[in-house]
Amino acid sequence: MYSIGKLAKLSNITVRTLRYYDEIELLKPTKIEVGGHRYYDDVALAKLHNIMMLKEMGFDLETIHEIIGNQVKSSKELLLMRLEIIKQEQAQLEHMQNNIHEILQLMDMEGTNNWQAIFSTISKQYSRPKDFKSIWNDYFNEDEIDKLKNLPTIGVDKEIVNQWVELLRDIRKNMDKSPSSSIAQNLAKRWSDLTHEIYDGDIKLANKAWKLGKEQDLGFYEFDPEIVQFIEAAVAYSFQQKQAGEPS
Repeated sequence: MYSIGKLAKLSNITVRTLRYYDEIELLKPTKIEVGGHRYYDDVALAKLHNIMMLKEMGFDLETIHEIIGNQVKSSKELLLMRLEIIKQEQAQLEHMQNNIHEILQLMDMEGTNNWQAIFSTISKQYSRPKDFKSIWNDYFNEDEIDKLKNLPTIGVDKEIVNQWVELLRDIRKNMDKSPSSSIAQNLAKRWSDLTHEIYDGDIKLANKAWKLGKEQDLGFYEFDPEIVQFIEAAVAYSFQQKQAGEPS
């Protein structure tokens, strides 16, 4: 026989937990001696370990009570049910993770840690239509739409998105630089390289989406006018230099 203290020590749980299990009739002591001292036998020990195993699998105490009392139809059915719940919980956690990534990325992209500013941006994002395909149909063909649907989005923890976040952060720090400066030209090259990558080399589509996106909402991230002006000037200067260097 094991005293309640000995059982708690053997099972690495607290005496308080064992008393609670007794209270809800999940695990009753084998016997209670004078003075209220609780004692448990090997059967109770095995039952406790089953309870602990089920708890680690994520079952709540009410369900464990039903399992221990053989009030469930099938152990396999129960495990499949638990597996489905775990999948739903994982999907929810992934959704929460993406939301946090989105906020962190927006903080970097907007260049602010101010909650009100971020909430304003997020509110603006959520107020936009969820499906832009009907709008895209007016301007893009099917092949172009397929590419647009595969563009990386804010909130996804992908290297390409993180590179965009870092680039926008660097642009904000250097918008006082001249478009012809080495810093601005380096930023313009990074912008062009990333654009080339996310559009899979289809620069014609990239330019088309960029131009249309300035005229109306196509569902893309809306860059601040200052950033648009800066990067367009830097890219234009780079293009002029290349044109000037080409033989006539």
